[in-house]
Amino acid sequence: MENIWYPFKHDPKEAYQAHFHKILATSKAVQIIHQYKDYGCKIGAMVHMTPIYARSTEIRDVQAAYYADLFHVRMYLDPYLKGEFPTEFIDELKKHDCMFNYYDGDLENIQNNQIDVLGVDYYFPIRVKARESEFDKSAFHPEYYYETWVMPERKFNSDRGWEIYEEAIIDIGMRIKNDYGNIPWFVSENGIGIEGENRFRNKYGRIDDDYRIEFLKEHLKNTLRVKEMGSNCFGYLVWSFVDNLSARNAFKNRYGLLELDLETYERRPKKSLYWFKQITDAGEIE
Repeated sequence: MENIWYPFKHDPKEAYQAHFHKILATSKAVQIIHQYKDYGCKIGAMVHMTPIYARSTEIRDVQAAYYADLFHVRMYLDPYLKGEFPTEFIDELKKHDCMFNYYDGDLENIQNNQIDVLGVDYYFPIRVKARESEFDKSAFHPEYYYETWVMPERKFNSDRGWEIYEEAIIDIGMRIKNDYGNIPWFVSENGIGIEGENRFRNKYGRIDDDYRIEFLKEHLKNTLRVKEMGSNCFGYLVWSFVDNLSARNAFKNRYGLLELDLETYERRPKKSLYWFKQITDAGEIE
């Protein structure tokens, strides 16, 4: 839907049709895999479950957060985990003339084939406020109902501009527990991208990425904490093991525990890799 992604156009009707097909395709994959349940086969999906926070408790801000959550979170979680799209979501698509098309049996397929496990990609929260300016896009976008809000006292990654809010892991886990049947879930992506990591290279040639260690430590602590609170979380994966290619920014921002030299293709451990090995070997975070 965003014109920053290939094919670089803003067409909400086509975008929501693609979203629907992704959810339908997942349900068909679940249907196939569940034939082998007796063999222990399970199937899941990964989502960018970004928590939505309202600027204030004022009713217009809360309403803005409601709609942001409807389009960014419930659009996927409800069909994946409850087998149906939110009624309000369908009403909004019809209202704005971007309702997806479907065949007889498609919605029943989604209803009858829900995933067994959920992967959550989390990097930053979304904070919103009620619109204070006129919506100026020519076609519908969820921002019709809200504007993004930057919390002044936030922690943030200055290279990406993203807020750092590790406590969101708690909110994610408790929502899965309380609203979605406490399905087994895991953190499928979590990490911090930094541009120009050469500035953190020590005299021995290693990148001392203490900022990454701090980021991962705090998010992992909250993952363990929400598990102790009864949320059915069973794992945590770092994004990423090695510096990787981004669809938008190539190798501009580095996420890896392992450095990739683009000229020699050499892989070199960063400080964070040694730290991560230490805590996994010990089975605890200091």
